[in-house]
Amino acid sequence: MRVQKYSAMHKIVRGSVTDSDFQNWFRGAAYVNADGTPITFYHQTTKEAEKKIFKHGFDLSFVGARGSDDLMPDGVFLKTDPVDIGVGTPERDQQAQMPVYIRCRTPLRQYDRVGLNFFIWQRSPEFLRLQTEIKAVDASRGKEFDNLWAALKTASGEKYEAVMRKLDALLETWKVEIRDLATQSRAAVTALLKKQGYDCLEVQNDVGNFGRKVHTVVV
Repeated sequence: MRVQKYSAMHKIVRGSVTDSDFQNWFRGAAYVNADGTPITFYHQTTKEAEKKIFKHGFDLSFVGARGSDDLMPDGVFLKTDPVDIGVGTPERDQQAQMPVYIRCRTPLRQYDRVGLNFFIWQRSPEFLRLQTEIKAVDASRGKEFDNLWAALKTASGEKYEAVMRKLDALLETWKVEIRDLATQSRAAVTALLKKQGYDCLEVQNDVGNFGRKVHTVVV
């Protein structure tokens, strides 16, 4: 799999790379138009991040919005249109919809996350172990939260402040634990897909926060 910077492509084509070379580079790719030219995808981010990407390329060590996602693999998240999906920044004037081309030859195609989850848990014992651990942490920390929340309702003064501090500390610990397990889970999914011979993932109906549905491709 390769990702190309779409807006710079015209300069490349006008330089040492010909139109023919450009199309040949995508020969055999899964996402091309009928005439062999690559389909355009979009990566939503901030304008500040867009500048860094154009200068240094995509950096997968920057987790960003996928930090708590324990199912999708690590990669560059793309969509099929430039419609705002609520990630990066809520400020429209600071949003960037980066058009890119991809050379993906062997995509794993799934309709939704339910199908993807079924595919993975059938094939990855490590993923199953981590999912069990995530559920255990959520159950344990959830019970602690409920107890503190009940205590907060009857507390006042200094006792109220003390319970609030415990709640804040609990939420931070909970978040760190889940993000760490989610990171391990994504690594297990990424390793599985690579082992199975896939170089990208397509989820046709990826349901996110607030009920948004996105046709997602992860490369």
